[in-house]
Amino acid sequence: MFEDELDEGWQQRKKLAASIAEQAQLEKEVDVPNWHRESAFEQYSAQASAHSSHVSWWQRLGFAPNQGVTIAALACSMSVIALIGVFINNNARVDQQAIAALVKAQVAEQLDSEVNRKLREFANEQQVILANYKAEISARQERTNLQLAGYVISSARSERKEDFTDFINFINAQRQDEQLAQKIKFQQLEQAIDYRKASYQPSLKNIPTQNP
Repeated sequence: MFEDELDEGWQQRKKLAASIAEQAQLEKEVDVPNWHRESAFEQYSAQASAHSSHVSWWQRLGFAPNQGVTIAALACSMSVIALIGVFINNNARVDQQAIAALVKAQVAEQLDSEVNRKLREFANEQQVILANYKAEISARQERTNLQLAGYVISSARSERKEDFTDFINFINAQRQDEQLAQKIKFQQLEQAIDYRKASYQPSLKNIPTQNP
């Protein structure tokens, strides 16, 4: 950006110097003005000194309004000024290049600092996210463990209930078997008693009766 502005200013000064030089070349030559030749002698030196005290600096340099070389002298002066401006512009260009390099280094440093700050913020955010994720996983694992423990307990209760039911059914079956065995034994005993009773009655009939 600085280099573009510098090049543009240098081009403008260069064009101005070329225009002034061209104008100076186009200026027509004029005859030497009719000046007072006697003023060069000593008798007029005092008068010339008194007169020069009332003359301005630009008249002393030959820029008097009544002289025909005013425009040419002014053009040459402007050319010199333009050339001096170009020379100064070159030095300014070097200075501006140094300033541009310094600004570029400062911008790069600020950019690195900003990038590092963003990276630190991102790292802190990631740590917070990981901590929250870890806490969420821990809570989820705890809920899963509680659910699994409840399932195991409920399953154990169901299995124990089924075991108790099977045991009771087994006891009842044993009781039924014992009752059936006892019933069979009772029936066998009754049959034995009836059989002995039946065999005992005929024996009683065979006993002789004694008369009183």
